[in-house]
Formats: sequence, C-alpha cells, structure tokens
Amino acid sequence: MRVLLVLAFASCRSAGEPMRDPRVLAGEIVVDIASVSLGEDCTGPDQLPYCEPTTVQLSIRAGSAGELRIKRIELFDRTGTLVGELAPRSLTRWDQGSYQPWDGRFEKGQLVKASSAVSSPNWDALPTGRWSEYKVRVTIARGDGDQTLEKAAAFPALDEVIT
Repeated sequence: MRVLLVLAFASCRSAGEPMRDPRVLAGEIVVDIASVSLGEDCTGPDQLPYCEPTTVQLSIRAGSAGELRIKRIELFDRTGTLVGELAPRSLTRWDQGSYQPWDGRFEKGQLVKASSAVSSPNWDALPTGRWSEYKVRVTIARGDGDQTLEKAAAFPALDEVIT
C-alpha cells in the first residue's frame, strides 16, 4: 500500500508544470522535437483554407536564459539516404492559447512550445513519393553550440494510415 501511495504522489503535478529534469535543474537547455508533420507547401493564398502544412514543433526546457534558431532541416528516406533539405519559415511559440511570432529567446525556467512552418519536400521528385516513412533531422543553433535532433515522420501521419 505504501508503494502505491508513493507512485500516485509522484505522478501528481499540474499539466503545465515541466517535469523535474536534472539536466534543466543543472542549468542546461533541453530541446526536443515534439512532432513533425509532413504535408504541403502552403504558401499560396488560395491554399491556406484547406492546406495541411509541413511543420516542426519543438519543446524547450530552459535551465538558463538563451536563444535558438533552426539552422537546418534535412529529410531522409527509410534507408537513411538524404532526399532533401527543408527551409524553416516562421518561428512561433505557444502563448495564451495560440501561436505567436517568436524571436527564439527564452528566460531561465521557461518551458517553451515552439513551432516552425517549413517548406515541403518536392514529393514528385522523391523515389518513394509521399506514401513512405521518413526521418527528419533538425539542427538547432544555440548560444552554447549546435544541437542535432531526429524524429521519424510519415506522410500521411502514421495514425492516419488505414491498414
């Protein structure tokens, strides 16, 4: 019974409170890819109402103040072959219920949920086309050096594929 109470207590925290990561407590800046959505290149005014854009979402837990920018986004096929480089467009952060333009700066102790619209791959030029699994590699430039992150992605999203 005592173990169950400890486990229940350990899992109680408010939804917006970041987990007590020892790296963050030690002053590190921890950046993770929260999600990648591979979609279309939604830049034309006629596409905006019904276009699913390509996006990269990041989670930043700041143990110290800093700044970051997306330096490079690379797309790899399932064999690990580089098939394209995607250009980040507008960097935003989740703030008071919506994404707002963001300059990439953050303060110590902040939990930032950021998103970037990204150029879409040239689907017609890829050997496997749209219907495949990919890996996205994002290189982040930070004050303390570059950091490379990777995340699997598919088009359409794996949870949208009917099997």
